[in-house]
Formats: sequence, structure tokens, C-alpha cells
Amino acid sequence: MVLRPEFPSRTERLTLRPLAGDADVLLRYRGYPEVCRYLPFEPMTREEILGRVAGQWARRELTDEGQSLTLGAEVIETGELAGDVIPIRM
Repeated sequence: MVLRPEFPSRTERLTLRPLAGDADVLLRYRGYPEVCRYLPFEPMTREEILGRVAGQWARRELTDEGQSLTLGAEVIETGELAGDVIPIRM
């Protein structure tokens, strides 16, 4: 069974959407050791982020168990990307 969520997905305060054109914002937190020490990944370069946005983070559907989507969490009030979330198909 293929899971194809519709985007954007909205809550009262957030919009969940695919990451596109967000490399600079992602680099602000995914590129800093001080932030990444609390997260399950090492700091990334801009090139790594661009590669992931164009590659595995571009996924829009889940076809198998254990796959995940990487979605941007955007604040509706400001339109700013607040972070990203990674829902996993179980």
C-alpha cells in the first residue's frame, strides 16, 4: 500500500510541507555543532543539504515500512520555516 499525503497539511499554527528552496534556513540549524549535539545527526554543509533536498528529502510518498518523509514545519502566522519533522511509516 502506498501512502501519498496531500500537501500542504495544516494545523491551527503550522503548515507541514515538502522542503524546497529552504537550504539556507535548514543550514541555520542543521549546520551548527551547538544545535546538532542535541540531535541525532552531525552538522551538515550547504552542499549536503542541497543534495538531500533534491534527493531523499524530495520524497512525497511512502511505499515500504521504515521509509520516512522529511517535511518542513512552517509557522502560518509568519510563513517562516521553524524546523523539520520526519514522520516514519510503520
